[in-house]
Amino acid sequence: MTGLPTVSLDHIRDEYLTGALTAAGIDIKTLSAATYEVLQRPLYFNAWRTGLIAIDETTTIHSVYEQLIDGIERRIEEEAGQTVSLGEIFGGIAFRMIDTGELSAPLAQIHAELRAVLDGGADIGGLVEHLMSAGVLLATPLRRVAFFHHTVAEYFAARYLAALVAVDRAAIQRCLRNTDWDQALFLTLGFLPADEVRLVFDEVLRTDIAMALRSLNYVEHERGAWTNMALEYLAHDWAGSADEHLVLRALQTLRVDAGQCEALVQVMGRGGSIGGSAAGLLWTANESLRPWLLDHFLDATNGYNFLARFAEVIARMVPPDDALLLLGKLEEIPIAPDVAELLRAGEPTDEFVGIIHATAELVALVPGRDLIELARASTSDLVRVIVADGLTNSKVPESFTYLQEMIIAGRAHAISDLYFLLRHGTRSWSPPMPDPELIRTLAQAITMGDQSYWAMVDLRILSDEFPEIGRIIRREGRSHSPLGKALLAYAAGGDSVFLEDIRRISSQEALFQGDEIKALRGVKIGWAGYEDTLIELLRYRKLLLTRSLLDAKIPSRDDPAWVLNIRLADVEWWVDSLRLFESMDWHVVDRLGRFLAVATDDTTRQRMILLFNTAPTYRQPLHDYVFPRLDELSLDSFDTGALEWLLGQLSIPRPPWELPLIATIATESFIQDRMLPLLLDNPPSPLRENLTRALHNLGRLHRRRYIREDGEPMA
Repeated sequence: MTGLPTVSLDHIRDEYLTGALTAAGIDIKTLSAATYEVLQRPLYFNAWRTGLIAIDETTTIHSVYEQLIDGIERRIEEEAGQTVSLGEIFGGIAFRMIDTGELSAPLAQIHAELRAVLDGGADIGGLVEHLMSAGVLLATPLRRVAFFHHTVAEYFAARYLAALVAVDRAAIQRCLRNTDWDQALFLTLGFLPADEVRLVFDEVLRTDIAMALRSLNYVEHERGAWTNMALEYLAHDWAGSADEHLVLRALQTLRVDAGQCEALVQVMGRGGSIGGSAAGLLWTANESLRPWLLDHFLDATNGYNFLARFAEVIARMVPPDDALLLLGKLEEIPIAPDVAELLRAGEPTDEFVGIIHATAELVALVPGRDLIELARASTSDLVRVIVADGLTNSKVPESFTYLQEMIIAGRAHAISDLYFLLRHGTRSWSPPMPDPELIRTLAQAITMGDQSYWAMVDLRILSDEFPEIGRIIRREGRSHSPLGKALLAYAAGGDSVFLEDIRRISSQEALFQGDEIKALRGVKIGWAGYEDTLIELLRYRKLLLTRSLLDAKIPSRDDPAWVLNIRLADVEWWVDSLRLFESMDWHVVDRLGRFLAVATDDTTRQRMILLFNTAPTYRQPLHDYVFPRLDELSLDSFDTGALEWLLGQLSIPRPPWELPLIATIATESFIQDRMLPLLLDNPPSPLRENLTRALHNLGRLHRRRYIREDGEPMA
């Protein structure tokens, strides 16, 4: 079945929750991220709507839980005549459930806990039945019970852990080894006295910086001091890790005020994505710093990642007038003639790519008509490119007309912007019938190199929207090459015509030359029934042809178009192709590796595994480009020699974002027996860095923490 909405049963959409809170007079900016997140759970949202929970700007995450539990306890007392403390009864049970990873507990254990905390005359069986009828406990198979919501188990476990820490400080370290404890550890901070919070937070900080940043949403006393401590650690002591995206996400949701400005400036000094996010937080923390921050925003030397993350954080905080003012400042930046020509052609320019992307994100909220008016009056190619990018999600039909004018006038940069407008900006309006001159210009652009892809997808979208466009392409499209004619047939809506044309000319290698091959990237079709044609084209081993064929629909197990089950007898030849392309273009070897993993049948994949085990010279390309996409791989797939080779990959230099295969398939016992001992011998670089990243990744997979932020094993 298709076309059905995707619904999360335990998550309320942002727009619905925000609307409900706003309608109730609650300013969501005053709520902590933790309180907002828990209200996204239907259980707590309904408790708020029915009056069981009161929410205002002073509400903490702990008070949300306390109000819910207090209400349930009052109801039990009224209906069963029994005074109970659910936290006292279920704290130990919840602690053990999280510690063992179980979602339920034996019914006999519940009875035993109740007997331990209630007086001897209590009707234990009756109370358990009442707890079940009230929905506090849920019956599960094999005479086991579960809590009515896993967050309640975390809350009970947090209270229990807070009491345990008072007599056993090592309990925190034990819990930190198991990531199932993370949410409960956050809640534990709210039950501890300030001096204990400092010690526990410091332990969390040195173990997992992303977790420490998230935990700040749960701290209710001296949060500013803990926030500064975390930011200073991030600025000066954090060495970076493969988990940077988690740190980035946690940083972007951090609540800050003027008291964090100095620490945020220090984090800005790191540069990159982390520094850019810190700059965005500074924007929210202190308005007086915004002119200084704008100077950084206009400084292209800060780089793409810094500027893009900066823009992400502040995009919805910059009023339209300020965004227009920013464009006015960009008008004054001198552009060299050769750079201006590249901007008009839509060619990437390292000098301005960060500013273009970041500023376009800010101006996207400016009314489309105001942007168009500004662009028409501008003399700056940089401003015109930014405006065109900013119009891609526009709500006004004039945006289509403006981009159409730009393309017809020879400003090829607008060809890609037209695609994004057609895909994302036309939800509330339909594009007008295009000018035939636009269609002719796009048809010619199929041979224009970097813009050929965007021209192809624009034409296909328009021909699907307007049948007349397909007729114009068939009538006026001109190409002197058989490949060009096939591409125009696809642009006009003829999938089958395109495939038949390609099949007919596939044996003529000389026809697959020139810039128009790049337009193949815009041909979004499956090759089912034409597998032999695809294989014949790939066997030419042409760099541009291979990239265009496999970039059109990137091979993926999630795409039914790539479920081709192609059998390849000569896997050695294909692995040799990986070696050949590796020295030319990373994108091509990546796509071909995906293709070999995704589009082949089980027999072919087993042949590749056998080749890896028996022919060491073929291991590296299979390891780097094919095996990361094979879900069926495990340690059992490899013989002893191959396993030793995989372990040896930890000593090979590699980029920080690239993990060796052993970092995804190692079992718990292999980690303990073969990997963690390597850390004890003070390993040299790059073994230490690769091992650290591998153990971080394996920790996520096994829901464990094996090492701390400094790379040392967990105690």
